[in-house]
Amino acid sequence: MLTHTHIFQIDSHNIGTCSLCGEVRQFPWEKGSPVIVLKKADSGIKQVLEKEDDMATNNFEKHRDYEEHKEEILADLRSMGRPATRKKWKIPCGTMNQLEERWLTPLERHDLTLRSQAERNQARSQAERSQARRQAERKNGGNSLPSFPEFSNDWPESVQIKWIEVYQQLSKPTA
Repeated sequence: MLTHTHIFQIDSHNIGTCSLCGEVRQFPWEKGSPVIVLKKADSGIKQVLEKEDDMATNNFEKHRDYEEHKEEILADLRSMGRPATRKKWKIPCGTMNQLEERWLTPLERHDLTLRSQAERNQARSQAERSQARRQAERKNGGNSLPSFPEFSNDWPESVQIKWIEVYQQLSKPTA
């Protein structure tokens, strides 16, 4: 069975509960008196510790893969930027920061940060333009149709029918 070092939270009655496995112990008031186990450790702790071991192994393997593909990752960082590289290689943000810290010079990290800020600003300005366009459309009653002549009963019947067909096409929402 896997063991661990207990981390007890001790209350005002000198009763400690391990935050890892849930074992509860009564600690003595007098020095030298025995510690009494009130509740044994949760049997599921073995599974939790095994999962933690698996996670540590997986993290080690991931970092080894990152090191093996260092040059490719760096090339992607330089050409695609942080977000796309993180997505492509499935690298968590904190891990990416650690890799950059180890692999890049301070100047390279600074340049990458400036580029990321520029990309964010560009995306933000595009989003602001889209929002302004949507607000203008809402202001115009949600209708972004081009100027269109008002319908007239004086037109020949074929023109009236064509006007209705075209109006229906123009008024359909676009996806």
